[in-house]
Formats: sequence, structure tokens, C-alpha cells
Amino acid sequence: MVSYNYFDSTPQRPVWTVGTLARTAWADSAVFGKPHAMEYDADGSGNANSDAATVTTLTNADISATCTVNLYNITRFVNVCKYYTSLDVYFHTSLVQYPKALNIKLLPQHLKDKITNDFNYWVENEAEEHIAKYAKYTKPEKQLQRYNNTCNNVLKYMNSDDWHNEWNKFLDYSKALDNHHSTDLFKTYPEYLF
Repeated sequence: MVSYNYFDSTPQRPVWTVGTLARTAWADSAVFGKPHAMEYDADGSGNANSDAATVTTLTNADISATCTVNLYNITRFVNVCKYYTSLDVYFHTSLVQYPKALNIKLLPQHLKDKITNDFNYWVENEAEEHIAKYAKYTKPEKQLQRYNNTCNNVLKYMNSDDWHNEWNKFLDYSKALDNHHSTDLFKTYPEYLF
């Protein structure tokens, strides 16, 4: 197994551990809005390489990126999928379940229906072409299957319960953030004005 991690906004040389039975490679990166966080000098040559370019030289490695789905990105789910596709890495999701104020089960049914319908339309009519457009390192069939699996799991989770009667938890949470950052939830998310 080959493995490295970094969790800061500056590059650090990964620690590679390679055994004679190396069959998988994991490259976990937490990127906090810094483009250079995905670059490092893998061979000590002084040349920075991107994770994708380096890992694709390995025959037993893939890179995936995880989107943590919550109330601040679920209404733009198709656009989020398109963005991750443009990175040419395999897509994966995780869910914010707590704090409950960010849980996607709080959405009203009309927004859940719109999100579900928009995603299904994208997968049935546009996803294959969009994925193929960006696929240099990823395999389009595998990427499409990942979207079908991971995103449908997100949609099933979202639609499995109706917690809309607790919507004010989200509004209160957002109001505190708006007050602190001098922002306005409804300017960014007008769909939440109902």
C-alpha cells in the first residue's frame, strides 16, 4: 500500500510506504481553498507536481474527491457534480448529519423534489457527455457509475424523512453566521425564502 496525507494549506513532501505487495494507493488531501495545496515535490527534483499527474503514473491508483453535502450546497447539487467532474477526479459524497441545523432532511418537500428531478434529468440527459468532456485520468463509465451510486444515496437519505418542521434550526444557525460575517443567507440562497 502507498499512502500519504496532508491537512494544511502548504505543500509537504508525502511519506510513501511501499511494500512488495502494493496493490492500492490512498492519497487523502484536505484542501482549504489554496490552489497550491495540491502540489508537492514528489521526487525531490524541485519540480512541483499535481496529485493527479503523479498518481496517474501509478497503475494501481485513483484519486477521488469528496463533497460533504449539507444545506449550503444541496440546492446546487448538479452544479457541484459538474464542478467535481471538471477536476477529473472520481466523485464521492459524505453527509453532514450533525449539527442537525445543516442536515438536508430539513428541506421542504418542494425543494427535495426539485433537487431530485434536476439531478435525475442531468444523469439521464447530460452527465455522460459532461463527464467525457473532462475525462483525461478518469474512466467515464466508472465516473458515471460513481455519480449514480453516491448521489442516489444522498437523494435517498434526503428524501427518507421529513424534518421540515425544524427548519428554523437552519435559519437560526444561518442568522448567527450572517451576523458574524455581515452576509445574507437569502441573497445567496433565494430559494430558501418561502
